[in-house]
Amino acid sequence: MNAAPGTDPRAGIGGCATPVPAEEQPQSACGTSSGVPRKETLTVEEAVFGLAPHASGGRQVLVPSWLFSVRGAGAGDAYTVTHPAVEPRFLSAPPAATPSGAPTPDTGTRDVKVDGYTAEGDELVVGFTGGVCSDYRATAVESGDRVKVTVTETPWPDAVCIKVAKFFHRTVRLDEPLGDRTVVGSDGKQVPLEKPGARLPH
Repeated sequence: MNAAPGTDPRAGIGGCATPVPAEEQPQSACGTSSGVPRKETLTVEEAVFGLAPHASGGRQVLVPSWLFSVRGAGAGDAYTVTHPAVEPRFLSAPPAATPSGAPTPDTGTRDVKVDGYTAEGDELVVGFTGGVCSDYRATAVESGDRVKVTVTETPWPDAVCIKVAKFFHRTVRLDEPLGDRTVVGSDGKQVPLEKPGARLPH
């Protein structure tokens, strides 16, 4: 990890791959003051795939990375070391300019597909899949023969987030019990009834 070319583990969310604190290493990012990395055996306790900030084209961007939870011999708490999961050549070139008139990425809210629902009394519980670094809000519009439910996702700004999908539930209170009305999503397609015990709420 210390000898990874062109990378500095401290640029991620973790620290240098050595139990010596970074502030005690003024001469070298991840080695001794002579520039020769000090060899040490580390134990990788966990490795997950996610996003971490790295330099690309002279600016900080979120890059698909491996996040290693490591612990040194005789060290206390484990700490995280990141390593890009992309070829270094993709991090060296400046980002391509957006052509004039081309649409820019939308980083705001978006609708999430509703996978299923259950209803009891005037409460409608909808289930959906989403990430762990967003807020979710469910709303419903009622009519005579159907209930249109919309789940809106708002990503957390500037969050360094691991790409992990989870199943969520949100409850919407209706003006009256659902009865035999059809539940549809924001796209107008019918939402199936969720089987009891199929998924656990988070």
